[in-house]
Amino acid sequence: MIIRLCEDTPKLAVRIAQPGCRGRQLMDTRIDIIIRPVVCVERATTRTYWDGCAFKEEVIPNPVPTLRYPAFELDDEGRVVFYFDDKLWSLPPGRYLADIEIDGACTQTSMQIDLCNRPVAIEQVAVTEKSSCGDLSC
Repeated sequence: MIIRLCEDTPKLAVRIAQPGCRGRQLMDTRIDIIIRPVVCVERATTRTYWDGCAFKEEVIPNPVPTLRYPAFELDDEGRVVFYFDDKLWSLPPGRYLADIEIDGACTQTSMQIDLCNRPVAIEQVAVTEKSSCGDLSC
């Protein structure tokens, strides 16, 4: 499932049909949504440096952070509601993976988020008439 979120969408409500995770009620659990970038292949970037005695390797973290939002409330229809802040809207637009996690260990479900935090605006369009070959020799 792909959900489109834009800056004018401050919250997301999700209906969890079967809590799973040892059959507890939703109100007895901690529910989070974890949002991270979608990558085709996980690649750890490393940097090798000399510390004066030996060569060492340092893992460079992914520049796009993983965000965790706790559930804020259950609405009148029994949906789990998550509210988003400016950290989400500061991420680059694109596709992200969102996992619904229960009690920090059990991933209930996953979905993709299409983040459209920067609207595309076309300021001006110029149409020029010119032969596709450029010199009229076609």
